[in-house]
Amino acid sequence: MNITVIRHGKTKSNGENRYMGTIDEPLSAEGIQALQDNRARQIYPEASRLFVSPLKRCVETAALLYPTVSPIILEGFREISFGDFEGKTYDEIVAESDYDQAKMTDDAFTFPAGENVKRFKMRVMDTFWQAVDESAGDDCVIVCHGGVMMALRQGLFGGEFYEGYVKNGQALQITFDKQTQSASFIGRIE
Repeated sequence: MNITVIRHGKTKSNGENRYMGTIDEPLSAEGIQALQDNRARQIYPEASRLFVSPLKRCVETAALLYPTVSPIILEGFREISFGDFEGKTYDEIVAESDYDQAKMTDDAFTFPAGENVKRFKMRVMDTFWQAVDESAGDDCVIVCHGGVMMALRQGLFGGEFYEGYVKNGQALQITFDKQTQSASFIGRIE
């Protein structure tokens, strides 16, 4: 089965390089236009199953790209909670704390008033396996967040966390053999 994992379209906060996390912000006009342009270019595959984070930016992205497919909302594809850092830029965070970006990938790190990184990665992988099971071997699409995509890529293929980074509206393509329980990275959709 083929699995395409799409990062939601751009929001106002994405444009300002803010850590959004669980802030439920809609797509920006720029984000909507970019997704519509991508859809017109037909860069995304068909979807018989569509799994989506419950946050508005993902639900809106799924509706724009797959208007005839009913989304299956999976809570576990929600972005990591950055806690006290949500809504702030990296420079704002560094100015008021001893945080640095390397800590975000440390499994032992818990964001102040937010989520533990290891638990977040485990949640993402558990939800991925749920989506695979619910797909029953059919190709599927997942619309989620940048952090979720990085956790998913690292969980399936190892490597550094940020190797899975994609920009808004971009995607990773994975093939999964349910019989052997093995995944292969096909590439990116940009």
